[in-house]
Amino acid sequence: MYKALCLFLFINSLAYASNGMGKRWNHLYQLINEEKKTIKSLGRLSPKLQWRLLELNTELVKLIKEKENKTFLTQRKRGVKKSFYFRESRKLNRKIVKQGKALLKSWPSIPYAADIYYTLALNSRDYGHGKRTEFYLLKSLKRIRGNAELKHKVRTSLAEHYYNNKKYKKAIRFYSLIIKNEEDEWLTKHHYNLSWCYIKTTKYSRAIDHALISHKLSMQKDKRYVSVESQVLDSIGLFYTLDNRTKEGVEFYLNNAKMPADYLLKMAAKTATDGKFELANYIYEKALDFAVDKGQFGEQEKIYLSSFDFYRNFKRLDLFFKTSKAIEKLYTLKKLSKEGKEESIEKIKSLVGYLQIRFTRNSKSRIENHSPAKRKEILSYFDILMTIHPEQKIEYFYFQGETYFAVNMFNEAYKKYDAGLNVYLANPKAKIIENKGKKPFFHRSLNSKLACLEYGEFKKDIEKKRQLKTFGQYVTLLPKDEKSPVLNQKIFNIHLKDKNIAQAEKALDYYIGTHKNDSEVQRQMYTKIFDHFINIKDANNLALRIKKVSKGYLSYKTDFIKQSTKVLGQILFSNYEKKSDSEAIEGYHSLFDNPLYPKEVKSNSALKLGILYNNLNKTDESVDWYIKGLNLAETKVVNSSKNKIKTLAIQYNHKLDFSNSNKLTQYYLQTFCQKSTKKKGALKDKNLNQMYILTTNNFLLSEDPDKARKFVSSKFKCAISKKTKDSSLKEISVYYSITDDFKGYISFHDSIFPKFKDDYISTLKNKHWYYYQNNSFRTASSIRRKLKRLKVEDFPYQLVRDYEKWKKIKVKFKKLAQKNKFNEAIFNKSLESNIKLLEAYEKKANAILKQSDPEITPLVYAKLTKVYSNLINEVRSVHPNGVPKEYVKGFRGAMKNLSYQMEKKIKKLTAKTYRLFERRKVASHSLYKISTDNELINEVNYKHAANQYTISTDNIEKRK
Repeated sequence: MYKALCLFLFINSLAYASNGMGKRWNHLYQLINEEKKTIKSLGRLSPKLQWRLLELNTELVKLIKEKENKTFLTQRKRGVKKSFYFRESRKLNRKIVKQGKALLKSWPSIPYAADIYYTLALNSRDYGHGKRTEFYLLKSLKRIRGNAELKHKVRTSLAEHYYNNKKYKKAIRFYSLIIKNEEDEWLTKHHYNLSWCYIKTTKYSRAIDHALISHKLSMQKDKRYVSVESQVLDSIGLFYTLDNRTKEGVEFYLNNAKMPADYLLKMAAKTATDGKFELANYIYEKALDFAVDKGQFGEQEKIYLSSFDFYRNFKRLDLFFKTSKAIEKLYTLKKLSKEGKEESIEKIKSLVGYLQIRFTRNSKSRIENHSPAKRKEILSYFDILMTIHPEQKIEYFYFQGETYFAVNMFNEAYKKYDAGLNVYLANPKAKIIENKGKKPFFHRSLNSKLACLEYGEFKKDIEKKRQLKTFGQYVTLLPKDEKSPVLNQKIFNIHLKDKNIAQAEKALDYYIGTHKNDSEVQRQMYTKIFDHFINIKDANNLALRIKKVSKGYLSYKTDFIKQSTKVLGQILFSNYEKKSDSEAIEGYHSLFDNPLYPKEVKSNSALKLGILYNNLNKTDESVDWYIKGLNLAETKVVNSSKNKIKTLAIQYNHKLDFSNSNKLTQYYLQTFCQKSTKKKGALKDKNLNQMYILTTNNFLLSEDPDKARKFVSSKFKCAISKKTKDSSLKEISVYYSITDDFKGYISFHDSIFPKFKDDYISTLKNKHWYYYQNNSFRTASSIRRKLKRLKVEDFPYQLVRDYEKWKKIKVKFKKLAQKNKFNEAIFNKSLESNIKLLEAYEKKANAILKQSDPEITPLVYAKLTKVYSNLINEVRSVHPNGVPKEYVKGFRGAMKNLSYQMEKKIKKLTAKTYRLFERRKVASHSLYKISTDNELINEVNYKHAANQYTISTDNIEKRK
């Protein structure tokens, strides 16, 4: 038995250490099964071993039940009955019962009979249905022989069995026995259960006695007994109340509970239910005094909340109000919980709502004789609510306003409605609880403010101030409401009457933004502002409004805008017509610069400035202002100025004022551009071509070819003839030619290629040889590359490469002169070597000369002539030393003849080249290298055509 008890305690201390089964559970489960297996292996078992098996199965069923509970709580499936999860424990329990009964039947006198019956009783209670629990316990009690511990356990189980099954008299019998055992740690619980048994049998005093004993034992310092202090505190108040010893119960709680409010409130509730107001109020007061004395704010809150219903039920509204003020104080001290705040708000709102309904209903029948005290009380409740529930201030201000409104106190009512609305406007996004099916409080407040203004009587200045504020709030917060249009108009009229035009317009603009379909009414309103400024002749403000409506504001008709502009012009120009030119210029400048005036006024001012500056011979200013005026003028005025613009452009060109001429030509082109004349009935503007050419020439004559190029290359979509465009391009090409700007020439022609292709390629070839002959080889090389890119095939690319290769050959003749005595053999050998070297060099030159290129041929000739001359000089430099005079004479004759032959060869080559130039009349930049014959050079050298050297600006009107 001792081993079984140890195992039981071990299971209870370890099995629940974690939520899962874990290692400990498995270890215990394994130990039990191993011991069972060992016992069963012994063969025929003695009664003692059979009893041991019964014990092991009892412990095992506890483990199984633990596992089944976990599975049930964590893995339960919908639709599966609870009994399904406890199959194994029920099965094992049935086995235990069967084992116990068999053991008792086989061994009726077994010493463990009482223990077996006790085990069966516990299993019946815990794992069966409890029907046999009492039977087994009584059997166990009957079979006990001297085992006091077991007897106490059985009696305890019987007492609890009868207590749980509400057989209180039987339970009293056994509790009275077991409380005599002062060694039982559960003695406190037994006294407590016994006290409840006496309550159920209406023996209240005995119940209080045992409850007090249980409390006393629970409070012992040595912690000898299990404490049931909380259970006693929960129940003893009821015991005292039932025994009519309420005040004793109050004192018990005040002396024994650290926070007695909850217990006392239960007593107060029971007492109030019995209709005993004074006694219940006594409990509330005692509880509150204690909580206040101890600084227990949470306990105070509980007491106040509980007393709300208590005082209202007993119609003690004076104490209800006092409690409300106390709650307000708790809130200001930040000691009121969120839940307490919500409950307080609910209870106070409920009461004040009831009071206000009664006050309003009664006031309607006798407004003059209403109760100021009742009115003040209602207003005070709403002040409290505003303190503890500031989020809903608008609601409480509204109901305060309603309270005043009910008794025709419109001034005070307006202030309250306004105060609530101000709170809302300060934080319109705050969460405000509204009554379903009713308008929001801000809407109701606005309507009520309008009602106050309608029915109340106020001083004029105060009334106007309140009207503007209220009307403005209404149209801002409720722009689409049916009242808003009328209120918008009222705001406008108030400001207009006060001549506060800015605010009147602001009100109108807001009205337009919220009600776009009311345009007719809105135009009538804005026309009043026009009339105002016309009456006071305020040109600036009138101009500002004309500018605004011209941009489409309120969709005014054109006639209205024109008429208004005409009136504005009459006001403005009348001031400058009779003044001097300088004064008039200053005046028209101010009109043009003023951003308020419409473009018609600005256009007329600019045109007048153009005329005035022309009178003063300030052409730049005159043209600029004339164009500014036309840019702002109506189409009709601009079209009538076509011929005048053309005439002025030509006049400025003849005066060499190319800049102003171009201002006019480009204005003409941009303004009167005709994209096509193909449409039926379209007349061609003959001036466009003329202005196009004149623009190009103006840029070139201003020595600004870049602008000319930019102009002709722009995507100009006007109907300009191809002939005119080509003529302009030709003018630019000529400009580059006569200014010797070859880079510009190339850049320009590259941008328009393949237009003028032949001229371009011809010029590139010519410039190539020009740079080549002047040793600008890098530039010449770049031109050759360009010719290749242009796919020019009639250029001698290979010949140039051959020439370059041949030109790099260095001819080094051996020295013929001898310092010592002349050696003829050595001389002859050296001379022969030099002649062979010359012949080889000439042979390579002849391969190039065969091409008869007019540019390369002179270069080859010059190079070859130089080599021949070098050899001639070398031959002529020889003076034989140490030989007879006759030998010297013969030697010199031979060398002279040799030199003559070489010079003859040079003349022959030169004559051949001349014949090439004369026969073909080809141009060459290198002709000068082989001849000084100026007549020949002039006859065949390269020249541009004469028309490429002139830019004609005479007869400009004839070029179209």
